[in-house]
Amino acid sequence: MKKLFLMFLFLFMCFYLLSIPAYCYSFVTKFGGYGEGNGQLSSPQGIAIDKDGNIYVADMRNSRIVKFSSAGEFLLAWGGNGSAAGQFQGWGPTGITVDGSGQIYVADTGNNRIQVFNSEGSVISLIGSEGSGDGQLKAPADVAVDSAGNIYVADTQNHRIQKFNSAGDFLIKWGTQGGGTGQFESPQGITVDSSGNIYIADTNNGRIIKTDQKGKTIATYGPGPGKGINFTGLSLDKDGNIYTVTNDGYCVQKYNSKGKLVITAGSYGSDAGQFNNPYDVAVDPSGKLYVTDYGNSFIYIFKP
Repeated sequence: MKKLFLMFLFLFMCFYLLSIPAYCYSFVTKFGGYGEGNGQLSSPQGIAIDKDGNIYVADMRNSRIVKFSSAGEFLLAWGGNGSAAGQFQGWGPTGITVDGSGQIYVADTGNNRIQVFNSEGSVISLIGSEGSGDGQLKAPADVAVDSAGNIYVADTQNHRIQKFNSAGDFLIKWGTQGGGTGQFESPQGITVDSSGNIYIADTNNGRIIKTDQKGKTIATYGPGPGKGINFTGLSLDKDGNIYTVTNDGYCVQKYNSKGKLVITAGSYGSDAGQFNNPYDVAVDPSGKLYVTDYGNSFIYIFKP
């Protein structure tokens, strides 16, 4: 029975991935590369772009944040292994976002907290502590901020979403473990649209869930639980299109604002435009995609 199930799962994944539209974004360039030096990366995960086009990468295995120019030139790095303010440990930094004022929010997964920095890497505040109570976190994987400064956290191992105000005070939570409506299995990605709606990569349920600010489900996209597809990072463009990464499919996918899958980019490998475990995606105002490749330790840029 186990062999039959695995065969069925494999055939489903092949059918699903082959049914995705074949046209892709064009590969532009890459930057990074494995190492510990300036501009090098080791298993990068989250990525974010500020209003000036600067790129921030959660350099997970190097326990730091790396800042690049829009052209991929190294500008700055900060962090280090540990539990003090400004340091990262364990799984290191994973998710990252930038608000309208240029503050950087990092999901410090191994320390079970969110760290807030200015654009030069100085610590502004710390949010959360280890646990399952209100305002506590367990291996948070991503963070998002709305236009009012409210902070949303993918509280991954608590299988829920938590909302904090701009001062870091707990406001509300939603979600329990499972595959039903209002439930999550290890959510790893989160973002917010201009209307304040929340988009969550419900990773181990193989779906993207759109909710309002109180956690009420508005829409669900993707194949769903038990289909062998896992989503991680999320990003939105100005038109409300959704970009996500499926690391087991080695590609980036674009859904339109109605939830229809319209574009895929990437394939398995180490050549230009190929992935070995992509993790997150960011989109700039021109529509270019910036994708972190955990396995190849590069950032790849694609254009429409």
